[in-house]
This record gives sequence, C-alpha cells and structure tokens, in this order.
Amino acid sequence: MSDADCLISVVIGTYNRAELLRVALKTLAAQTLPLAEYEVIVVDNNSTDETVHVVEEARQHLPSLRYCFERKPGISVARNHGWRVARGHYVAFTDDDSRLPAEWLATAKRLILRHAPAAFGGPYLACYDGPKPPWFKDSYESTNVSDTKGYLVGPNLFLRRYLLEATGGFNPALGIVGKRLGYGEEGALLQVVRQRCPGELIHYYPSFHVHHVVRTEKMRLLWQLYRRFVLGRYFYRVYGREYLSLVSCRQQCLRLLKTLKLLIYDHPRQLVRRNRTQYPYYQHYLVEVLGRDLRVAGGMVEQFQQTITRRATCDDFPPSGRPEK
Repeated sequence: MSDADCLISVVIGTYNRAELLRVALKTLAAQTLPLAEYEVIVVDNNSTDETVHVVEEARQHLPSLRYCFERKPGISVARNHGWRVARGHYVAFTDDDSRLPAEWLATAKRLILRHAPAAFGGPYLACYDGPKPPWFKDSYESTNVSDTKGYLVGPNLFLRRYLLEATGGFNPALGIVGKRLGYGEEGALLQVVRQRCPGELIHYYPSFHVHHVVRTEKMRLLWQLYRRFVLGRYFYRVYGREYLSLVSCRQQCLRLLKTLKLLIYDHPRQLVRRNRTQYPYYQHYLVEVLGRDLRVAGGMVEQFQQTITRRATCDDFPPSGRPEK
C-alpha cells in the first residue's frame, strides 16, 4: 500500500489484553471500506501475553496490519508511536476493547469527503461479553449520544495526520499508564489544536458510534466511584489550570473540608432517605450522586496539590527565577 492510497490509519494501543484485541481486529477486518484504503497499526505497549500471536493470526484477514513494539508504558506514548509511523491522511484512534460497526470506516470516509474536518468522532456505547449486575446502567460506561457538543474520545477519534505532527500528539503525562487509571489525553490534545489552528473544523457526530466492552472490574461499585474521583483530578489538570491562582490555599482547604463533610456525613443519611423511584438500587444513588461529588473532590485535591507544589517551587527560587548562590 502506498501513502497516496491510504486514507485512514487505525491505531490501537494494547497492553496484555490479547483476547480483547483479537475480537477488535476481527471487527476491523470486517469493515466495508476497501482494504486498500486503510491500514491498522497495533502498538504493543510491552505486553507479556499472546499479543504478538494474535496480530500474526489477524494478518490473514488484514494484510495491511502492522505491528509496533513500544517499551515505555502509557496509552499516550503508544498512540504517539502509532501516528508517527502511520501512512494515512487521517489517523483514527480506537481501543483494544472496542467493537467497531462494519460501516465505521466507510462512514468516516463519507464524513471526510463531505466536511473535511480536521478532527472528528462520536460516542461510544457500552456492550458486554458477560452478565452485568442488575443495578448497572449502560449510561455509566457510555457517552451521551444526544449531546451534539460531546467530547471526542479515544475509542472513536479521527485526526488529520498533519495536526498530530504540528502539535506533537498526546501528552505522555495524561491517560492510562499500565494498570493505573488516567484520563484527559484527548481533551488536552484538542485544546492545543484549537489554540494553534483556530480555523480548523472539529466535529462531533452523535450517530457515529462504536461499542466499548465493559469489563467485569468496571461493573464493581468501588471501581465506579474511584473512577469518578480520578476523572475529577484529570479534569482539573486539563481544564482547570486557569483557576489555580484565583483561590487561596486557605480557601481551598475550607472547600475541601466542606466536601469531605458532605461525603462522610451527609451522603449516608441521604442514602437511607433517597427517592427509591429515582434510585431503586442504593448503587444508583452512590454512583450518580456521591460519584458527582467525588469528581468535584478529585478536582479540589488536584488543585490543592498543585498549589502546594507551586508554592514549594516558588520558595526554592528567588523572584528573579534564578537559584540563590
């Protein structure tokens, strides 16, 4: 395949999830877009399972499939490796636990020819490879398809390759690293794109969806609550820096203490008195109400930590910015 023929390069970063990757590659092999118009790049992020074997097996149906090895951990690092070797005019990012509709790439081509967006994508919807708890809602692991201003997300994200070259790609400090939860890498990249290329079209298509497998560990209550706390921390890292100097350290402490009181004292009482029509399972209240406040708390903790770090740095250096002799 020549660079001129390749419209889309699909990049999948993966780490020790060979069985999930196998199914994702099958859905890519079943695309209705002609094989000559796209390539698939699997970036193995130092896996120790059967990932290499799965890629070799998938080449029988995906002749343009390419394998890359990236030792340094992190989804952002893996994605950066992938786009740097990509040949397509557009680079599509998806995950090893995605299930892609057969028309996914053909629809992407129509959107490209019709609108020529610099970046575009759509929602992801929860799907399951096993039973789910009766309290677990699809919305807990799906994006809102009715939101016409939705965020572009990693399992369903397309960018022109030159934008990645112009911006340097994803921030390695953001996103999942190994088994450590992390978020925000897509939002941070798109912020840079908007700043450096303000005239470029970035579009969200609510009907342009993919499916995303909700693994067993994600359907545990503690995981859902922890995820929301971590989301709050990363949301502040990406979107909240401009507010860092607007609130004093003392005010941050008071706000954090009030939030802790809400989490520890108020929510247990409200859980008992909850509206059982709105929250038939107690997990619904905890995920939807307590989880919202945990996200706020995560942002506050991140803001407080950054403020302390910033003050410590300022104490180490004089106003001139040069260390004292």
